[in-house]
Amino acid sequence: MRHFLGVIAPLMCAAVAGVDALNAKEWQKQTIYQVVTDRFARASSNDSGLGIIDSPDSDADCPNPKQYCGGSWQGIIEKLDYIQGMGFTAIWISPVIENTENASTEYSYHGYWPRNFYGLNHHFGSEEDLIELSDALHSRGMYLMFDIVVNHVLSPGPQNATNYSTFTPFDSSKYFHRPCVMDNSNETSVQVCQLKDDKATVELTLPDINTEDPVVRDIFQEWIKDTVEKYNVDGLRLDTYKHVERDFWPGFIDAAGVFSLAEFLDGDPKNYNDELIPSKDEGVLNYPTFYWIRRIFQNPQTWMTELVQGVGTMRNGPINTNLLAPFLENHDEQRFASLIGDMALTKNALAFTLLFDGIPIIHQGQEQHFSGQNDPFNRERLWTSGYNEDSELYRWIAKLNAVRAHVIETDSKFLSSQADIVWPPQVPPPGNNTGNSTTSPTTTSLTNHHIAVKKGSLVSVLTNVGVGGDKLDVVLPRNVTKFKAGEMYVDLLSCETFVADRKGAISFEMGWLPRALYPATDAASSGLCLPPQDPTSCDAEPPSCLVRFNISTTTGFGQAVQILGDIPQLGYNDRQQAVTLGAYFYTSDNPLWSLTFELPAGKEFSYQYFKIDGRGIPQWDGGSKDAVLHSYTVPSNCEETKPIQIVDKWTGSGSNDTASPAARSVLSRGSKKRLSAYLWGKVN
Repeated sequence: MRHFLGVIAPLMCAAVAGVDALNAKEWQKQTIYQVVTDRFARASSNDSGLGIIDSPDSDADCPNPKQYCGGSWQGIIEKLDYIQGMGFTAIWISPVIENTENASTEYSYHGYWPRNFYGLNHHFGSEEDLIELSDALHSRGMYLMFDIVVNHVLSPGPQNATNYSTFTPFDSSKYFHRPCVMDNSNETSVQVCQLKDDKATVELTLPDINTEDPVVRDIFQEWIKDTVEKYNVDGLRLDTYKHVERDFWPGFIDAAGVFSLAEFLDGDPKNYNDELIPSKDEGVLNYPTFYWIRRIFQNPQTWMTELVQGVGTMRNGPINTNLLAPFLENHDEQRFASLIGDMALTKNALAFTLLFDGIPIIHQGQEQHFSGQNDPFNRERLWTSGYNEDSELYRWIAKLNAVRAHVIETDSKFLSSQADIVWPPQVPPPGNNTGNSTTSPTTTSLTNHHIAVKKGSLVSVLTNVGVGGDKLDVVLPRNVTKFKAGEMYVDLLSCETFVADRKGAISFEMGWLPRALYPATDAASSGLCLPPQDPTSCDAEPPSCLVRFNISTTTGFGQAVQILGDIPQLGYNDRQQAVTLGAYFYTSDNPLWSLTFELPAGKEFSYQYFKIDGRGIPQWDGGSKDAVLHSYTVPSNCEETKPIQIVDKWTGSGSNDTASPAARSVLSRGSKKRLSAYLWGKVN
């Protein structure tokens, strides 16, 4: 039975007075919004430092994305409503200390090139501004996490030209390790040798601080204690954690006196062991899960095998997964939307991130579906989006945060329990992750493109079939959900309600979007769904059609094809929100890029294609922007499950830069079964 989409409840009850620092258990209740300070918001009357005074919504300057763009702590203060409106309860900001000012064409806008640990980055604001930001957050019942760098400093130029006297307080070579070439297979080498900024286009040196030195340790401990107290900091993110010897951290963290999250950049769950963190009450960024969810949810051809096996390994490991921090994006990795623009896949990946174990983190711009590739293009200026609170993913993230907050409030076991993947019950052999989906011998009707996750009383069902994938009639038996016979359950994401049958099984249609099934008695107070008698809930959703764009064009390594149009689904002509097509079926003979969208029936729009790579330089179809501009009107009536196929030609030179015969052959077939087999790797 379909219930109704309601309104999102107030996401938090913020205290007017200040708040106390949180311990590890209290941090588990939070969700964190990562702010790249220079790229989040300018103050309303702010000189960007580039000779132009502009408003926060201006895109008039910052032509070089490796330079400072004018974001500041005052800018963050002015946009806290925007962050809190999504339900976030904490922010993690860029490192605040004074950085090496510039290195030729490279600038330290990101904050990871320390120079003076006793100074602040004046580009971001003053000491008073930073204290005001802390106070503003605490007055809302929100929390502040600082990003801390203790592994290195930065010196422009080659290694032998380092002038140690420019660093404060470490103004002599005696405070640093002797230069050496890092061997990533040797832990000692990883900890004492110099990092290299592979993304820099000029020669830079990152002298490695000798954190084994008792004098250095004393300086750092006193510094972090004073910093936390002065700015009333609630938590720390520990940068380059693996590059500092393990026994440095206990004294440093004790001196700080607040919760910390370690950046341990390692995708192997076996390395998340007892020796990783000094205390079981500290946390770690969940890089293994980051890699799994990005691989699983960017390709409808991929089974859930790797994710299921990986989560099982982490769940049975020595570290409490509720103290890990899951994330889908950060400032070091290309945007998820640069890998695939499918909105259903993105929503499933976000649901896993926010409803899974741990302290979830969302990187600024995810809510606007930014699609930048590698650094610095994944650090877009957020003001170009106009801080759109009506964007599809802004509202989706707000809903997920509201669901999480309500379940935490009403289910005392949610935070303490570890997520258990209850479907699939048996995992296919390793490596067998492609080919036709199989159905369990039980009556779930789910496939290897679905998982069901139980955490406390919440059962989440997720899929990677993507927009236009198979819709299934599902029966989840009681041994999977532990639901009670005759009880009512509600999907907190769609507001549909279901009643468990006399055996405790629950039946529903599983489409492209995730489900979050929860006891209706506990959901009633959430405000997430309107009651059934509310007349406003009967508004019908506007009709829509599935439209699949297809274009064949040869791309080089690291290149992707993106589409940009004048409707929200295609990025509203903002290149930062252009949508990446999928290359699921790309071969040298058939270089097909394609993606399915759900678009409003009768909608007229224009669009264009371009190729993009890690350098961030677009190669427009036809040679320049708007050189080839396509137009299309979505039909008023269309089949519910069969995508309308648009096959476009790339006008560039080369034998493969037109729609390939293979693609045209498949797309011209009338058989729904053959079409589905081509598009999704399986037969309906």
